[in-house]
Amino acid sequence: ERQEQERETKRVEAEQQKKLEAEAERTAREQEFEERLAEARTSWAAAEEERKQQAEAERERQEQERETKRVEAEQQKKLEAEAERTAREQEFEERLAEARTSWAAAEEERKQQAEAERERQEQER
Repeated sequence: ERQEQERETKRVEAEQQKKLEAEAERTAREQEFEERLAEARTSWAAAEEERKQQAEAERERQEQERETKRVEAEQQKKLEAEAERTAREQEFEERLAEARTSWAAAEEERKQQAEAERERQEQER
């Protein structure tokens, strides 16, 4: 009976040891799973942050591109307005020169006619 009791005790202890080892194995697997899960979450969070930063950088790049195009268009508009103003000024100067030439010619014609009239009157006398 004592030997039977010893065998039963050893069997129960072996069974208990087996359960403890299985529990330790399960706990180790759970801990490894939790560690991998934490690593995956950290990695995902870093990737998400990187994606957000890249999206922000792209948004800023596009905004800068739009601003550059706006400034270039504004500059082009100013250049075109300046070219048009210069062309109008040049046209004005040309017309003014033509008017002066025409006026000078008319003045010369008036002087010649007055001189001719004066000579005709002198001739009559």
